[in-house]
Amino acid sequence: MKHILATFLTLSILSLTAAAESKRGWDDNYAQALSEAKQENKDVLLNFTGSDWCIFCIKLDQNVFSKADFQRLAKASLKLVELDFPQDKALSREVQQQNDRLQSQFNVQGFPTLILVDPQGREQARWEGYNPDLVDDLKQKLEKR
Repeated sequence: MKHILATFLTLSILSLTAAAESKRGWDDNYAQALSEAKQENKDVLLNFTGSDWCIFCIKLDQNVFSKADFQRLAKASLKLVELDFPQDKALSREVQQQNDRLQSQFNVQGFPTLILVDPQGREQARWEGYNPDLVDDLKQKLEKR
């Protein structure tokens, strides 16, 4: 029984570590991201997601956000903000209120929705649903700015 429990705990820790690593670079504070974007002359990518239930959100994390080409582009040109609407994970009241306000402000109807905003918070581009070509699309939008 101890062996089974130890195995279960080890697998749980590894799975949490993998989930945390895939979220590296993402923040949940919109106002802070805008402030940093102004200082660093970057745009902000908003990721409206249902991180623990939305199949296409999870697929986007695995197939786009975790890849080196996205991470390089983000590091060079973007501040990343995850606006999560989970079912089985609790968010702080402050974060939940912020996410609800931004969902309404940007008229987000489904997940995933990605919105590129400038450092003043003005929408520059929007992608709704799973987009395996997001990196190329982002590069094009950023080059035009």
